[in-house]
This record gives sequence, structure tokens and C-alpha cells, in this order.
Amino acid sequence: MDADDQRQKQREQGNLEEAARLWRAWRTINEMVQDRGYELADAEVKISFEDFKNKYQDTDGSGSIKYAPAILTPLVIY
Repeated sequence: MDADDQRQKQREQGNLEEAARLWRAWRTINEMVQDRGYELADAEVKISFEDFKNKYQDTDGSGSIKYAPAILTPLVIY
């Protein structure tokens, strides 16, 4: 494995870790909002990590989550 391959693998691992943190934050915020009496679709609250990645992951092959800050913004406003 050359240096470029190794850097790419590290970048992908970092993107996966970031996606996992965003997914956990997404679920936690949705659960908190739901616990406070707001109506949310269970599919959004209980979204699996794979479904979250499929829905929000960039299609450029980088593995990063598209619009990462904007994903949580609508939830924080309320």
C-alpha cells in the first residue's frame, strides 16, 4: 500500500467516524424532541446508521456527509 492509498484510507475512516457522530447526534436530538411531545415520524427518530449514510452521504465517493452542519440546524431552531 503506497502513501496515497494510506491517506485515502485514513480520510475514509475519518469520514466514517464523523458520520457516526452526526448520526448519534441526529438520533439523540430527535428522541429529545419526541420526548417533549412533538410528533415525529418513527422512521426519522429510529433511523439506522446505514439508512442515515444512504440518505445524507455525499455521492462523490468521499464518504463524507453532505451539508453536515445543515442537517442538524432545523432541529436546533425549534
